[in-house]
Amino acid sequence: MKRLLILALCLSAYLSAGEISKGKQIFKKDFDKISDVSKSSVKFNKETQYKVADGKLHAIPPIIAYTGTGKESKWAKSSFSRVNFPNLPKDYICEFKLMINEPADAKSAKKSRAYFDMGHRCIRLTLTSENSLLVLENHLTKGEAKQISENTSFKLEYNKWYTVQAWVKADQAQFLINGTKFSVTDPLIKGERSNTFNIDISGAGYQLDNFAVWEIK
Repeated sequence: MKRLLILALCLSAYLSAGEISKGKQIFKKDFDKISDVSKSSVKFNKETQYKVADGKLHAIPPIIAYTGTGKESKWAKSSFSRVNFPNLPKDYICEFKLMINEPADAKSAKKSRAYFDMGHRCIRLTLTSENSLLVLENHLTKGEAKQISENTSFKLEYNKWYTVQAWVKADQAQFLINGTKFSVTDPLIKGERSNTFNIDISGAGYQLDNFAVWEIK
């Protein structure tokens, strides 16, 4: 009986892993050349600026990028760096590395937020200096956000590399960041969710590397 139970558990783990295995690779961006940033595959929202240097994509908020230029615009004082990867399959896996730059002043550092969205304002993981929060946002719920889980031990840290895997399939989604897992199963996830991945972070910008997307089996 014990052997049968172990076999059943192993089979269950295998099937679970098989359900989210990688299929065809859609693209991979190492950001070692400027051509890795194309209008069809990477978008910079609300006047986010960028540069490709040292094998990384540097996302720069307008408030920093426009310093000393005298430029005035709707988003000139925004501290958010917003990068969007559009036109993804409805079900996908993405992986990337990311480092959040530390703001120069303590007040900005304390207020910073990192948003990781599968579908804009759909499946959102938020990191702050106090906690991390997984929610289904208003574009899915058609109303108030639905909190899924909170982790008060896993918090936003600066000048540290995060290794991230995120996937969505049917009614399930998961973020895995430096070994910490955030997952959800909800029928709302089956709905329209924009088929994008978004990284919106306030503060002093961030560095992105090795961004890759696959179809999901």
